[in-house]
Amino acid sequence: MKVIRTHLDVSQNYITVAINDLAVGQALTRDLFIKKDDAFVIIIDMGTVLTPELLNKLTNHKTFYQLKHQKALSCTTLNKYIKHNQDDVKKTMNLFYNVNQEIFQKFSDSPKHAIDIKCLQKIVDNILLLLQNDNEFLKKVIPHFKNSQELSYHSIHVCIYALSLAHKLHFSFEKSEQLGLAAILHDVGKKKVDELIQNRRTLSVEELDKVHQHVKYSIDIIQQHGIHDPYIINAVMQHHERNDGSGYPNQLHAREISDFGAIMAIADMFDALTNARAYREGFNTFETFTMLLQEQKDNDTLKNDYLKVFLKLLQK
Repeated sequence: MKVIRTHLDVSQNYITVAINDLAVGQALTRDLFIKKDDAFVIIIDMGTVLTPELLNKLTNHKTFYQLKHQKALSCTTLNKYIKHNQDDVKKTMNLFYNVNQEIFQKFSDSPKHAIDIKCLQKIVDNILLLLQNDNEFLKKVIPHFKNSQELSYHSIHVCIYALSLAHKLHFSFEKSEQLGLAAILHDVGKKKVDELIQNRRTLSVEELDKVHQHVKYSIDIIQQHGIHDPYIINAVMQHHERNDGSGYPNQLHAREISDFGAIMAIADMFDALTNARAYREGFNTFETFTMLLQEQKDNDTLKNDYLKVFLKLLQK
């Protein structure tokens, strides 16, 4: 605990929060205080997700406080809070989740498919900062990834995987920024086929073809926002292409797939396998390693050099 202010007029500086206003799974968008004697003391930092155990401990207090004018967590304050919490990877990941969820919720609600590109770029830049400061960041953060196919989670997982590989391959900052933006945007087109994706039954050939159209839809949405960078467009367009020509939408072969496309294919496939889908549970890391290596041995579908580097990044 740390004392932040003393002898303050609650009505002027703080708002009160009751225990009933807090819920398991809620991510705090402001610091949470209690009043102790004449001091206001932080008991939970902003960005913390409330667990059952944490909420149970809070029941010892009837009233909590939050600063009226504290800037809530948003893309404009993200950099500050990432720097402040960069040694706590769990909290860092929750900060990314909270901001990215807000962006994607607004995108989901927008009839014109509007998405905050500048805010997404800030997420990418903060991930790059963490990778530059800690070569072990990927290994540390993976245990705190949520097991979910929700687009806001999947997009940031793929972004972290792709940027980690780019960092290991010594990509320039500019190239890494391009790749990161492509990664976090790569599946925005799924908004148009979400009902089919969430379906638990086996899809027909026609329905599967519609799902595959999400790649084209993603490109349409990205270009709608003025992004025409060929590196970003190719990365998104090629994240389901495979070296042997078995991928989609254009059945490209190895020599035709860009470096960005090859990295995206690995990052996207790894996250897809390790997370649950409507029709199956997620595989653990060892199972996914085994599946990718066997697939590579049998069909040579991914860029082998990149896959080896990526798997080495994940080994303990």
